[in-house]
Amino acid sequence: MKLKREVKVGIVAVAALVFFFYGFNYLKGEPIFSSARKYYAVYPTISGLSVDNNVVYLGLKVGKVTHAELLEDNTGTLVEFIITDDRVNIPAKSTAIISSPELIGSKVITLVYSKATEVAQDGDTLVGEVEQDLSDVVDARLKPLESKTKELISSIDSVVATVQLILDKDARKNLTESFESINASFAAFEITSLRIDSMIANEKQRVEQIMAHVESITKNVRDNNEELNRIIDNFAMISDSVAKADLVGTIQNAEVVLGEVSTLLDRVNRGEGSLGALVTNDSLYYHLENSALELDKLLEDIRVNPERYVHLSVIGRKEKAKDKPKKRDR
Repeated sequence: MKLKREVKVGIVAVAALVFFFYGFNYLKGEPIFSSARKYYAVYPTISGLSVDNNVVYLGLKVGKVTHAELLEDNTGTLVEFIITDDRVNIPAKSTAIISSPELIGSKVITLVYSKATEVAQDGDTLVGEVEQDLSDVVDARLKPLESKTKELISSIDSVVATVQLILDKDARKNLTESFESINASFAAFEITSLRIDSMIANEKQRVEQIMAHVESITKNVRDNNEELNRIIDNFAMISDSVAKADLVGTIQNAEVVLGEVSTLLDRVNRGEGSLGALVTNDSLYYHLENSALELDKLLEDIRVNPERYVHLSVIGRKEKAKDKPKKRDR
C-alpha cells in the first residue's frame, strides 16, 4: 500500500517540527530525554538576573533560569527556573538566592536547602532572596572613607605647599647635611653594635657563670624563704622594741655619765685623790722598783746558797744541841 503524497508531506513536516523543537531546546541547554522540574521564586528585584543564567547548588550547575516577569501588582518579579539534575531533591521551603559569585560576572541563583523533611514538588514556589553585590559591599565600605580621603588629600596638598615654602636652597643643603650626619651616626651605631656583639661573644662564658650564680642565689633565697620571713619578723620585733624604748632618756643619761667621767679624769690628771696621786706621783714607782731589786737579790741568794734556807738529809741528820728538847725538871 502506497502512502499518498500528502501523508508523506505531513509526516515529514511533523518530524521536522519535532526535530526543530528538540534541537532548539538542545541548543538552549535543556535536556531532551530527561524530565526537568520547574520551580518559582519571587524577588523584590532581580539585580541583573536574566534568562539562561545558571542555578547552582554547592557550586555545581543543576539548572537554569527559564523565565522572568513582573507581578500583576508590580510588587516584585516572578522568576521561573528548572532543575535538570535528577540527583537534586530540593527540600520544601528552601531558599533561592540571587548572588554574584564573581565581582564582574553574571548572576546566578544559589540554592540553600532548608531542614524540612518534605521534598518540594514540581511547580512549588521557593523563598526568594537577593544577596548584596560585591560591588555594593565595596561601595558601602568605601563611602565612609571617601570624605576622609578628600580631607587627607587637601591636608597633603597643604603640607606639600608648606614644605615647598620651607625647603629653599639653604634648607635643602642643611637637610642633606643632616641626612649625611644621620648616615654617619647609623654607621657608628653599627660599628658599636658589632663591638658589643663581639664583647658578648667573648664574655659568654662569664655571663653564663654570672647567670648560674644568680640562679643559685635565687634558688637559695627560694629554699630559705621561711628563714628570711622569720628574720624579717625578728627585725620587725626589734624595730618595734626600739620604737617603744626611751632612746631620748637613755641618750641624756649617757651624756650625764660621760660628763661625770670627764670630770673624774680631769681630777685624776690634776693629781687629786688617791687615784690622782697614784697616777701623777712617781714615788710609788720607785718603791716598787726597789722592792723588785731586793726580791731579785733574795731569789739569787736562795739559788746560790740554798742550804741557808732549806735543810735536806738523805739518811738523817744529827740534832744539834740547840735543837734537842730540854729535859723538864721534875
